[in-house]
Amino acid sequence: MQISLNSLKPINWKGSILSIGLFEGNLEEQLKTLEPIIKIDFLLKTLTKYNFSAKPGEVSNLQLLKSDPEKLVIIGLGTPELLELENIRQAASTIAKGCIGST
Repeated sequence: MQISLNSLKPINWKGSILSIGLFEGNLEEQLKTLEPIIKIDFLLKTLTKYNFSAKPGEVSNLQLLKSDPEKLVIIGLGTPELLELENIRQAASTIAKGCIGST
């Protein structure tokens, strides 16, 4: 497994797994960059169904059928005001664990 960080827009991402961190509040606005990859309405309904609210450490793994990337890992970062380096480290660790077994 190769892990990389970059500032590419999700539409330009090449790989089997895409991970994205979200802040609490206004999930729809934050997810707009994913629109070319996945329908935002579907994604919001799925996240709502599982009560995802982007609290720190909260994670949602979604298999995307017939899509590239094949898997979308969404992690909650909490509120921007309270975000610290340790939160980023924990989020990266959680994302890595969520990718285990994926190619």
